Amino acid sequence: MSLKNYCFSINSFHQAYDVIKICKKYKITPILHIKYFIIIKFGVEWIIELKGLLNEHFHKKDFKILVDVKRNYGLFISLVQNRIEYIEVKADSKIIKKLNQIGETNKVLINPNFSIVDLNNIKNFDLKIKKILKNKVRVLPLSYWHFMKRDFDHAGFVETSLMLAISKNVKMNLAKKGLITDKMTKQEIAKISKLANQSFPKATKNGIWGDPRKATKKDGVKILNEIVQNLSKKCQTYLTEDRL
Repeated sequence: MSLKNYCFSINSFHQAYDVIKICKKYKITPILHIKYFIIIKFGVEWIIELKGLLNEHFHKKDFKILVDVKRNYGLFISLVQNRIEYIEVKADSKIIKKLNQIGETNKVLINPNFSIVDLNNIKNFDLKIKKILKNKVRVLPLSYWHFMKRDFDHAGFVETSLMLAISKNVKMNLAKKGLITDKMTKQEIAKISKLANQSFPKATKNGIWGDPRKATKKDGVKILNEIVQNLSKKCQTYLTEDRL
């Protein structure tokens, strides 16, 4: 069983309740998959009532719903109107294009690529999740600033050069000089850094740490390559260390 997408096929309120409750312990947001035959049997009102009951016990951010509507486009519209997050639908390319437009307008994702787990085929659901999570997967936060030789800035030369390297939307005509620390002592920089942690605009006056006016795409590409190379080496180190 893969928990990559946390998508579980359910057929009752109690099953949905148990899934959300268990996943909540592990800070997982499950996607509740509802098969088409259930809707045909109980009607779309069943889904709306299910969602309402779950909202009485959990926060709306604690779960999402995915419904399979086959080629029932009337049901599709009804689910969109009721803010169901994900919908599976079958149609030709022209109709799919129109349905996607409706979905985008209403913030509904059409035909997401989820791996759906049928709970009827799983025993001891809670123990199964625990076993998977015991793989001790760890998230290691890495700041790209630690993988380059240049000093920190914010919206200054470095960050602006990096943005020029990856985007065509940088408006250099709006670039303004910000806080310059070249002539400051370490104590002064430490003091202003402490203030920046509380309020960056207050510390820098205009929210810029550094001077972006001479930033270039060429410098951005050079800095980006340096970061990628050093970051790659660090990741290789992590992969071979026992702590992972």
